Amino acid sequence: DTTQIAARDTCVSSALGKWVVTELANWGYRMWSLSGAVFFPVSKQARAVLKNAGVREKYISPETWGPMVDRELFCVDKPEEEVARARKELTFGIPNAFLMVYVGRVTAEKDIGFLVKAMERGPENTVLVLVGPGSLTEELKKLHGPEKRIHCTGEFVSRENVAIYLRAADCCVSASVMETVGFTAMESLSCGTPMLAAN
Repeated sequence: DTTQIAARDTCVSSALGKWVVTELANWGYRMWSLSGAVFFPVSKQARAVLKNAGVREKYISPETWGPMVDRELFCVDKPEEEVARARKELTFGIPNAFLMVYVGRVTAEKDIGFLVKAMERGPENTVLVLVGPGSLTEELKKLHGPEKRIHCTGEFVSRENVAIYLRAADCCVSASVMETVGFTAMESLSCGTPMLAAN
């Protein structure tokens, strides 16, 4: 992930700079392991990142911790009135709205800008909801409202409400190309909501 973030970060423009950022992250992984830390990888890719960083096998848990979805919370059987109330709130009451929900950090490396830009080309009944905090929320809050069809408050949302939002959505979306596991995708599918993601 660090390599991908460095590659996309406009503040790190040179190949040398990207290499330095990656090596510093790898050095951090190694130092944490030398302090006795044990890493619990959430995917095969995360395990490979740690090994490539030089973390010795004994500091990496032999089990992969994931994917984990709370199937009691993220499920199809959500209270209909709560789902309807959330849908009305998130769509600003736009009739026949097509509701797309993004859940996660609202930051540049998650390609939120791509989703926001796509709204300019989307049908008039399409609404994009950005659920979560992040460095882009202050700017995106200015677009919040039915005129731009973007719902972004930047507020922390409980897992219970995330499950309701995902169930209320027509589609869960993500433009990020640097996910390790993609818990949101699994949570969305567990709620019976299709996932549209970058390849």
